[in-house]
Amino acid sequence: MRLSIISDTHELHRGLTIPECDVLIHCGDATYGGELPVLEDLAIWMASTPSKHRIFVAGNHDFSLDPSSSKYNIAAETFFHKEGIHYLFDSAITLDGVKFYGSPWVPSLPMWAFHRRSGQDPWAKIPKSTQVLITHGPPHGILDRVPRSRGHSGMGRDYENVGCERLRNRIDSKELSKLRLHCFGHVHEDGGLTVPVIETEDYSRPRFVNAAVLDDRYDLVRGPQNWEVECTA
Repeated sequence: MRLSIISDTHELHRGLTIPECDVLIHCGDATYGGELPVLEDLAIWMASTPSKHRIFVAGNHDFSLDPSSSKYNIAAETFFHKEGIHYLFDSAITLDGVKFYGSPWVPSLPMWAFHRRSGQDPWAKIPKSTQVLITHGPPHGILDRVPRSRGHSGMGRDYENVGCERLRNRIDSKELSKLRLHCFGHVHEDGGLTVPVIETEDYSRPRFVNAAVLDDRYDLVRGPQNWEVECTA
């Protein structure tokens, strides 16, 4: 199955060229603040791409898709349904025999959409049969590094990991034994990078893909991540 994966387009989706593929996946942050015209245009654009299926998962900027946000608007969801795009919100879909699961939650961002509340563990809902996992944010320690200032002067830089520890624990629990690919975005600084499949005697850890197409200045600097995955029942 050929996948073309993008994330964090922030209104610049029409600057991308999508190749012919079986599934186009958008991992969230299509907007800056959940603007409805942007989401409508994104849905129209995704429907025009040479892809057999399309999947969208929201991100922390996409306020109008978050039912707990004051900016929530049911119209945002209808744009995707109208164009035949699969909008996944803690939900799964099987396409051509491959099971996808999508979820938007991110940790430690209380002023943003889809902030994971204290005590909430949305990752427990991921079905064990999932083969391609789509989240907006990364798991902790995997393609999730952002720079931070070091010392009082601010001179010099090192990095911190901002991914979700609970998501990492769910993946490392080995319960998701069928998982072959985990794609996400959110961290622009690690966009365009992948971690390959790791095989052991009793476990095969999936490939990880950070598909953010913008850099930390919100400039469009990358194209889609294009992969072929083999998933068996």
